[in-house]
Amino acid sequence: MGVGKDNLRTDENMSNNKPNKPQIPFPQRDIATANQIGNLIQVGSFAMNSILVHQQNGTEPQHRKEMDGGCKASAETLFIKVCSKLEDILDDADRWNFDIQNSLEGKLEQMYDQNLLFLAEQTKAAKNVNTPHFCYKPFLQRLPDGQWIAFIGDLEHVEDSIVGIGLTPKDALEAFDSLFTGDPMPDNLVAWLAERDAQEQQQKEQNESVDRRRNKKSGRIIPKRKDLPTDRGHTGPNPEVGGA
Repeated sequence: MGVGKDNLRTDENMSNNKPNKPQIPFPQRDIATANQIGNLIQVGSFAMNSILVHQQNGTEPQHRKEMDGGCKASAETLFIKVCSKLEDILDDADRWNFDIQNSLEGKLEQMYDQNLLFLAEQTKAAKNVNTPHFCYKPFLQRLPDGQWIAFIGDLEHVEDSIVGIGLTPKDALEAFDSLFTGDPMPDNLVAWLAERDAQEQQQKEQNESVDRRRNKKSGRIIPKRKDLPTDRGHTGPNPEVGGA
């Protein structure tokens, strides 16, 4: 059993230490064409030298080596094929324009733009994770006037709460976050608080008016409250209760 475990660990280490595969370079058409032409020129030069070797100047006739008909015909055939391949390359219009190169560059540019967009969204997401509204999860609520409010705490006690108001939920959350950086209270929040206090005061006055009308119809008179002294008029010692 121990040997089996050791072998298993060895296999795992070997799998983890596998060498990375080398990256295959992407061939460029102009470099490939240059290599092809260079190779054909070398082959053609070899064929031409084989044909003309016996015609070198300065060589005595008795030292010249005449080629038999088969070798000479093979060299000539090879030279003709080389010329034919060179002609095909020269006639290939796609090799001598930039259409493919421009198409490849356009696709690479699109990939680059997509990568920039991805990085920008990643940066935005990272910033959003560090915002107060992401950390503290405030409540979102729509107000009667159509605005949105993001708050933590009790709206009845705004002085002990954190509140942000905006035309959209996004604006409300941004206003909520701004209170964590020491920014002054936004004007729309101040206006909303003033309007709410005015509405509460108006509602209170309406309720008091309704109560007065009801009391007037019923004939009930509610005396106004007067502040009484704490001793209720006694100047001497407190009377004893229950007698001696």
